[in-house]
Amino acid sequence: MSNILSKRYGKALVGMCASSAEKTTVGQELSRFTEAYENSAELRQVTESPAFSIEDKKATLAAVAKALKLTKQVEYFLNFLLERERLGLISDIQSDFQQRIDAEAGRVHVEVTTAVEMSAEEKSRTEAALKKLTQAKEIVVDCKVDAAVLGGVVTRIGNTVLDTSIRSQIENMRGHLLAD
Repeated sequence: MSNILSKRYGKALVGMCASSAEKTTVGQELSRFTEAYENSAELRQVTESPAFSIEDKKATLAAVAKALKLTKQVEYFLNFLLERERLGLISDIQSDFQQRIDAEAGRVHVEVTTAVEMSAEEKSRTEAALKKLTQAKEIVVDCKVDAAVLGGVVTRIGNTVLDTSIRSQIENMRGHLLAD
């Protein structure tokens, strides 16, 4: 149920934005608020506890919005969520919103995990290959290092994982040897 609601709110927020520049601004502000919300137990306690009045909750939210320099549009949206006791969904809403504006822009996020840090040339070649593979207008690559990979690359594009790591090849060989 929360996933359905998050998608509805994410879609509604995209619809509230008139331009791609506005979507970018809203996305950045929503991200800042989400980080603050997730990192502050006190903020969550005030906004989620029935012990506080709606006026106290709104005052707290207004103070946070002012401190984070949020636009009135984002503050209004957060108040809307607060009134409907849906502020706890903010992380999922922010994620859905970002996915929607990325899809509109033809932007694809890719996670690449290697055993050692890639050089600038390797990153550039990887980005070019991924851009061609996904046929995206823009690729955003998040490079990670995990020694457990042993060698090769593990690439995650959305829910798809392309695992060409030495570790997975060893596990596959072991599976074949044990099956015989």
